[in-house]
Amino acid sequence: MNLDAAAMHPEIGLRWDAPGKAYFKKAAALKERVHAGLLQSFGQRHELFLSGNTSNGLIAVCLAAARAGLSPPGLINRPYPPYEKLLGYPGLLEADRPLQVCTHICPLTGEVVDLRAHGDALLIVDAAQSLGTCFQQELVETAPVFVAPLHKHVNLVPGLGVVGVDFDALEIEFGSSLRTVLEVMEHGAVYMGVLEECARRLDERQDAASLNQVRIQVGERLTSTASQIGLRVLTPTGIQAHIASFTTVNDAPVGDLLDAARIGARIFKQQNIFRISLHSDVHGVRSPEDYESFVVEALTHAPR
Repeated sequence: MNLDAAAMHPEIGLRWDAPGKAYFKKAAALKERVHAGLLQSFGQRHELFLSGNTSNGLIAVCLAAARAGLSPPGLINRPYPPYEKLLGYPGLLEADRPLQVCTHICPLTGEVVDLRAHGDALLIVDAAQSLGTCFQQELVETAPVFVAPLHKHVNLVPGLGVVGVDFDALEIEFGSSLRTVLEVMEHGAVYMGVLEECARRLDERQDAASLNQVRIQVGERLTSTASQIGLRVLTPTGIQAHIASFTTVNDAPVGDLLDAARIGARIFKQQNIFRISLHSDVHGVRSPEDYESFVVEALTHAPR
Protein backbone atom coordinates (compact mmCIF):
# COMPACT_ATOMS: atom_id res chain seq x y z
CA MET A 1 0.00 0.00 0.00
CA ASN A 2 1.26 3.48 -0.91
CA LEU A 3 0.03 6.20 1.43
CA ASP A 4 2.40 8.85 0.06
CA ALA A 5 0.64 10.81 -2.69
CA ALA A 6 3.95 12.44 -3.65
CA ALA A 7 5.32 8.99 -4.56
CA MET A 8 2.49 7.87 -6.86
CA HIS A 9 4.47 8.24 -10.08
CA PRO A 10 5.69 4.80 -11.23
CA GLU A 11 9.27 6.06 -11.52
CA ILE A 12 9.31 7.06 -7.84
CA GLY A 13 6.78 4.87 -6.05
CA LEU A 14 5.29 1.82 -7.73
CA ARG A 15 8.61 0.34 -8.91
CA TRP A 16 9.93 0.13 -5.36
CA ASP A 17 9.14 -1.96 -2.26
CA ALA A 18 9.50 1.17 -0.11
CA PRO A 19 7.82 3.90 -2.21
CA GLY A 20 9.84 7.09 -2.56
CA LYS A 21 12.61 6.22 -0.12
CA ALA A 22 14.31 3.57 -2.29
CA TYR A 23 14.10 5.80 -5.35
CA PHE A 24 15.82 8.72 -3.66
CA LYS A 25 18.47 6.43 -2.17
CA LYS A 26 19.36 5.04 -5.59
CA ALA A 27 19.22 8.53 -7.16
CA ALA A 28 21.64 9.81 -4.51
CA ALA A 29 24.04 6.95 -5.25
CA LEU A 30 23.86 7.66 -9.00
CA LYS A 31 24.50 11.37 -8.40
CA GLU A 32 27.62 10.44 -6.44
CA ARG A 33 28.82 8.27 -9.35
CA VAL A 34 28.19 11.10 -11.79
CA HIS A 35 30.00 13.59 -9.55
CA ALA A 36 33.01 11.27 -9.28
CA GLY A 37 33.14 10.70 -13.03
CA LEU A 38 32.87 14.40 -13.81
CA LEU A 39 35.63 15.25 -11.34
CA GLN A 40 37.85 12.70 -13.05
CA SER A 41 37.14 14.37 -16.40
CA PHE A 42 37.35 18.01 -15.33
CA GLY A 43 39.88 17.92 -12.48
CA GLN A 44 39.64 18.52 -8.76
CA ARG A 45 39.80 22.33 -8.57
CA HIS A 46 36.03 22.87 -8.76
CA GLU A 47 33.27 21.48 -6.62
CA LEU A 48 30.55 20.31 -8.99
CA PHE A 49 26.76 20.67 -8.73
CA LEU A 50 24.27 19.06 -11.12
CA SER A 51 21.64 21.24 -12.78
CA GLY A 52 18.94 20.58 -15.34
CA ASN A 53 20.87 22.49 -18.00
CA THR A 54 23.12 25.53 -18.47
CA SER A 55 20.23 27.97 -18.08
CA ASN A 56 19.19 26.55 -14.70
CA GLY A 57 22.76 26.78 -13.50
CA LEU A 58 23.25 30.36 -14.67
CA ILE A 59 19.99 31.53 -13.08
CA ALA A 60 21.02 29.88 -9.81
CA VAL A 61 24.41 31.63 -9.84
CA CYS A 62 22.79 35.00 -10.58
CA LEU A 63 20.32 34.44 -7.73
CA ALA A 64 23.18 33.64 -5.37
CA ALA A 65 24.99 36.81 -6.41
CA ALA A 66 21.87 38.89 -5.74
CA ARG A 67 21.41 37.23 -2.33
CA ALA A 68 25.01 38.19 -1.51
CA GLY A 69 24.29 41.84 -2.39
CA LEU A 70 26.39 41.92 -5.55
CA SER A 71 25.37 44.26 -8.36
CA PRO A 72 24.13 42.73 -11.62
CA PRO A 73 27.03 41.26 -13.58
CA GLY A 74 28.68 42.87 -16.56
CA LEU A 75 29.26 40.89 -19.75
CA ILE A 76 32.33 39.71 -21.60
CA ASN A 77 31.54 38.49 -25.13
CA ARG A 78 28.09 38.23 -26.63
CA PRO A 79 25.85 35.77 -24.75
CA TYR A 80 23.66 32.95 -26.01
CA PRO A 81 20.52 34.68 -27.42
CA PRO A 82 18.00 33.57 -24.73
CA TYR A 83 20.30 35.02 -22.07
CA GLU A 84 20.38 38.50 -23.59
CA LYS A 85 17.33 39.74 -21.65
CA LEU A 86 18.43 38.03 -18.45
CA LEU A 87 21.89 39.57 -18.57
CA GLY A 88 21.00 43.00 -19.92
CA TYR A 89 22.78 42.70 -23.27
CA PRO A 90 23.97 44.93 -24.89
CA GLY A 91 23.87 47.57 -22.16
CA LEU A 92 26.15 45.69 -19.78
CA LEU A 93 28.59 44.33 -22.36
CA GLU A 94 32.03 44.76 -20.80
CA ALA A 95 30.55 46.98 -18.11
CA ASP A 96 32.93 47.86 -15.29
CA ARG A 97 31.50 45.49 -12.70
CA PRO A 98 33.29 43.29 -10.15
CA LEU A 99 31.19 40.31 -11.29
CA GLN A 100 31.32 39.38 -14.98
CA VAL A 101 29.44 36.75 -16.98
CA CYS A 102 31.83 35.63 -19.70
CA THR A 103 30.75 33.61 -22.73
CA HIS A 104 33.94 31.64 -23.29
CA ILE A 105 33.13 30.83 -26.92
CA CYS A 106 30.31 32.86 -28.44
CA PRO A 107 27.73 30.47 -29.93
CA LEU A 108 26.80 33.06 -32.55
CA THR A 109 30.17 34.22 -33.87
CA GLY A 110 32.64 31.66 -32.54
CA GLU A 111 34.72 34.41 -30.91
CA VAL A 112 36.92 32.97 -28.16
CA VAL A 113 37.69 34.94 -25.00
CA ASP A 114 41.12 34.54 -23.42
CA LEU A 115 40.02 33.94 -19.83
CA ARG A 116 43.50 34.64 -18.51
CA ALA A 117 43.23 38.21 -19.79
CA HIS A 118 40.43 38.87 -17.29
CA GLY A 119 42.14 37.64 -14.16
CA ASP A 120 41.10 40.68 -12.10
CA ALA A 121 37.38 40.03 -12.61
CA LEU A 122 35.23 37.52 -10.78
CA LEU A 123 34.20 35.43 -13.77
CA ILE A 124 31.07 33.35 -14.16
CA VAL A 125 31.89 31.51 -17.37
CA ASP A 126 29.25 30.22 -19.75
CA ALA A 127 31.21 27.18 -20.91
CA ALA A 128 28.49 25.61 -23.05
CA GLN A 129 30.76 25.77 -26.10
CA SER A 130 34.11 25.14 -24.39
CA LEU A 131 33.66 22.36 -21.81
CA GLY A 132 34.60 19.14 -23.57
CA THR A 133 36.77 20.93 -26.17
CA CYS A 134 40.45 21.73 -26.44
CA PHE A 135 39.68 24.92 -24.46
CA GLN A 136 38.64 22.90 -21.41
CA GLN A 137 42.03 23.05 -19.70
CA GLU A 138 42.09 26.86 -19.84
CA LEU A 139 38.55 26.87 -18.46
CA VAL A 140 39.17 24.65 -15.45
CA GLU A 141 42.48 26.35 -14.64
CA THR A 142 41.07 29.89 -14.81
CA ALA A 143 37.32 30.14 -14.14
CA PRO A 144 36.19 30.62 -10.52
CA VAL A 145 32.67 29.57 -11.59
CA PHE A 146 31.47 27.92 -14.79
CA VAL A 147 28.15 26.60 -16.09
CA ALA A 148 27.73 24.09 -18.92
CA PRO A 149 25.45 21.37 -20.28
CA LEU A 150 26.39 17.69 -20.40
CA HIS A 151 24.98 17.00 -23.87
CA LYS A 152 27.11 19.18 -26.16
CA HIS A 153 30.85 18.67 -26.49
CA VAL A 154 30.99 16.64 -23.28
CA ASN A 155 28.64 14.30 -25.16
CA LEU A 156 27.16 12.56 -22.13
CA VAL A 157 23.38 13.02 -21.88
CA PRO A 158 20.70 15.68 -22.46
CA GLY A 159 18.78 16.86 -19.44
CA LEU A 160 21.73 17.50 -17.14
CA GLY A 161 24.10 20.40 -16.70
CA VAL A 162 26.89 21.22 -14.30
CA VAL A 163 27.98 24.21 -12.23
CA GLY A 164 31.64 24.17 -11.22
CA VAL A 165 32.75 26.36 -8.30
CA ASP A 166 36.20 27.09 -6.92
CA PHE A 167 35.09 28.32 -3.50
CA ASP A 168 38.64 29.33 -2.57
CA ALA A 169 38.48 31.99 -5.30
CA LEU A 170 35.26 33.57 -3.97
CA GLU A 171 34.55 36.02 -1.20
CA ILE A 172 33.04 34.26 1.81
CA GLU A 173 29.59 35.88 1.55
CA PHE A 174 29.15 35.09 -2.14
CA GLY A 175 30.56 31.59 -1.70
CA SER A 176 28.17 30.85 1.16
CA SER A 177 25.20 32.15 -0.79
CA LEU A 178 26.25 30.19 -3.88
CA ARG A 179 26.63 26.93 -1.98
CA THR A 180 23.17 27.32 -0.43
CA VAL A 181 21.47 28.04 -3.76
CA LEU A 182 23.29 25.28 -5.65
CA GLU A 183 22.54 22.67 -3.00
CA VAL A 184 18.85 23.55 -3.21
CA MET A 185 19.03 23.46 -7.04
CA GLU A 186 20.57 19.98 -6.98
CA HIS A 187 18.09 18.62 -4.45
CA GLY A 188 14.95 16.76 -5.51
CA ALA A 189 13.72 14.22 -8.02
CA VAL A 190 15.57 13.60 -11.27
CA TYR A 191 14.54 11.16 -13.99
CA MET A 192 16.46 7.99 -13.13
CA GLY A 193 17.13 7.15 -16.76
CA VAL A 194 19.12 10.35 -17.25
CA LEU A 195 21.32 9.64 -14.23
CA GLU A 196 21.81 5.99 -15.20
CA GLU A 197 22.79 6.86 -18.77
CA CYS A 198 25.16 9.62 -17.64
CA ALA A 199 26.85 7.33 -15.10
CA ARG A 200 27.17 4.54 -17.68
CA ARG A 201 28.74 6.81 -20.29
CA LEU A 202 31.17 8.26 -17.75
CA ASP A 203 32.22 4.72 -16.77
CA GLU A 204 32.90 3.84 -20.41
CA ARG A 205 34.52 6.98 -21.74
CA GLN A 206 38.18 7.76 -22.38
CA ASP A 207 38.79 11.38 -21.51
CA ALA A 208 41.46 12.26 -24.07
CA ALA A 209 39.49 10.74 -26.93
CA SER A 210 36.27 12.46 -25.89
CA LEU A 211 37.46 16.07 -26.28
CA ASN A 212 36.26 17.96 -29.33
CA GLN A 213 39.64 18.87 -30.82
CA VAL A 214 38.42 20.92 -33.80
CA ARG A 215 40.11 24.26 -34.43
CA ILE A 216 39.23 26.02 -37.68
CA GLN A 217 41.61 28.28 -39.57
CA VAL A 218 39.63 31.34 -40.66
CA GLY A 219 41.70 32.64 -43.52
CA GLU A 220 41.62 33.96 -47.06
CA ARG A 221 40.13 30.84 -48.64
CA LEU A 222 37.14 30.95 -46.30
CA THR A 223 36.53 34.70 -46.51
CA SER A 224 36.89 34.64 -50.31
CA THR A 225 34.48 31.72 -50.75
CA ALA A 226 31.95 33.37 -48.45
CA SER A 227 32.18 36.65 -50.35
CA GLN A 228 31.57 34.91 -53.66
CA ILE A 229 28.20 33.63 -52.45
CA GLY A 230 27.15 36.88 -50.78
CA LEU A 231 28.34 36.27 -47.22
CA ARG A 232 30.74 37.87 -44.80
CA VAL A 233 32.51 35.93 -42.08
CA LEU A 234 31.63 36.87 -38.49
CA THR A 235 34.22 34.63 -36.85
CA PRO A 236 37.53 36.44 -36.19
CA THR A 237 40.43 35.57 -38.49
CA GLY A 238 43.17 33.19 -37.42
CA ILE A 239 42.99 29.79 -35.76
CA GLN A 240 39.67 29.70 -33.93
CA ALA A 241 37.51 27.11 -32.21
CA HIS A 242 35.00 24.70 -33.81
CA ILE A 243 32.59 27.41 -35.05
CA ALA A 244 32.52 29.37 -38.31
CA SER A 245 29.67 31.87 -38.65
CA PHE A 246 28.40 34.04 -41.47
CA THR A 247 25.81 36.64 -42.35
CA THR A 248 24.74 38.18 -45.64
CA VAL A 249 26.60 41.19 -47.03
CA ASN A 250 23.35 42.96 -47.94
CA ASP A 251 21.38 42.08 -44.76
CA ALA A 252 19.03 39.83 -46.72
CA PRO A 253 17.67 36.87 -44.71
CA VAL A 254 20.42 34.28 -44.66
CA GLY A 255 17.82 31.53 -44.93
CA ASP A 256 16.78 32.85 -48.34
CA LEU A 257 20.31 32.31 -49.59
CA LEU A 258 21.42 29.12 -47.80
CA ASP A 259 19.86 25.75 -46.97
CA ALA A 260 21.22 24.88 -43.53
CA ALA A 261 19.62 21.43 -43.46
CA ARG A 262 21.50 20.41 -46.59
CA ILE A 263 24.84 20.48 -44.77
CA GLY A 264 23.68 20.09 -41.16
CA ALA A 265 24.32 23.71 -40.20
CA ARG A 266 22.14 26.04 -38.14
CA ILE A 267 20.45 29.37 -38.82
CA PHE A 268 19.74 31.92 -36.07
CA LYS A 269 16.91 33.79 -37.75
CA GLN A 270 16.63 36.74 -35.38
CA GLN A 271 20.36 37.44 -35.57
CA ASN A 272 20.52 36.52 -39.29
CA ILE A 273 23.47 34.20 -38.71
CA PHE A 274 24.44 30.98 -40.48
CA ARG A 275 26.62 28.78 -38.26
CA ILE A 276 28.75 25.74 -39.00
CA SER A 277 29.89 23.89 -35.86
CA LEU A 278 32.16 20.83 -36.10
CA HIS A 279 33.05 17.98 -33.75
CA SER A 280 36.10 15.75 -34.11
CA ASP A 281 34.09 12.64 -33.17
CA VAL A 282 32.16 13.16 -36.41
CA HIS A 283 34.67 14.88 -38.68
CA GLY A 284 37.92 13.33 -37.45
CA VAL A 285 41.02 15.06 -36.09
CA ARG A 286 42.57 17.31 -38.74
CA SER A 287 44.72 20.42 -38.94
CA PRO A 288 43.08 23.88 -38.71
CA GLU A 289 43.82 24.37 -42.40
CA ASP A 290 42.09 21.09 -43.26
CA TYR A 291 39.04 22.17 -41.28
CA GLU A 292 39.02 25.45 -43.22
CA SER A 293 38.93 23.42 -46.45
CA PHE A 294 36.11 21.33 -44.99
CA VAL A 295 34.05 24.46 -44.21
CA VAL A 296 34.80 25.94 -47.64
CA GLU A 297 33.56 22.73 -49.26
CA ALA A 298 30.43 22.75 -47.11
CA LEU A 299 29.66 26.36 -48.03
CA THR A 300 29.76 25.55 -51.75
CA HIS A 301 26.91 23.05 -51.21
CA ALA A 302 24.77 25.34 -49.03
CA PRO A 303 23.30 27.89 -51.53
CA ARG A 304 19.72 27.27 -52.56
